[in-house]
Amino acid sequence: MKKIITALMLVMLSVPMLRSQSSEEHLKFKGIPITGSKEKFVKELKKQGFKSLDADEEILEGVFAQQNCPIVISTTPITKEVYSVSVVFENFNTWTEIKYKFNQLEEQLYKKYKVSPEYIKEFAYPYEEGDGYEMVAIELGKCIYISRFKVTNGTIQISISKSGRIFLGYFDSEGKILDKQEESQLLQSDL
Repeated sequence: MKKIITALMLVMLSVPMLRSQSSEEHLKFKGIPITGSKEKFVKELKKQGFKSLDADEEILEGVFAQQNCPIVISTTPITKEVYSVSVVFENFNTWTEIKYKFNQLEEQLYKKYKVSPEYIKEFAYPYEEGDGYEMVAIELGKCIYISRFKVTNGTIQISISKSGRIFLGYFDSEGKILDKQEESQLLQSDL
């Protein structure tokens, strides 16, 4: 009898755990699951103070990581499901500023997700860090700075672009699979 009661208690305790796992199926951005329609996702961002910068509501602007930033919402080509969100950090004038912000974001992501990133941090010949030409190297695409965090429900990536901006992208695993399937479907329909 004790075994039956114990077994029933274990089953009852596991039901809430199963529910919490299903609600955690998608990567989140500012507490919002990266899934569903763009309209619903944008509505949730607007509740947090973001404002649309274009008629399609694919680009919004608001405060993220203590800085006013544009964010870009990407959707799948057929069903228009949200699968990724990218934040653009701008207005860096020096290598020191860019590197500081990159390292700060990387450190905070590590603290939050407890996952070590896969990364590449290098300059291509003839440039190297410390030579005083880091900004020129960035403009010429000779600076490769990327950190990728593979978290439970997706990937978060920080990178430095040729324009001297830092991009922080959140890519939901399930959404990315759906995006690739829909892209393949469109390609096959053309062939």
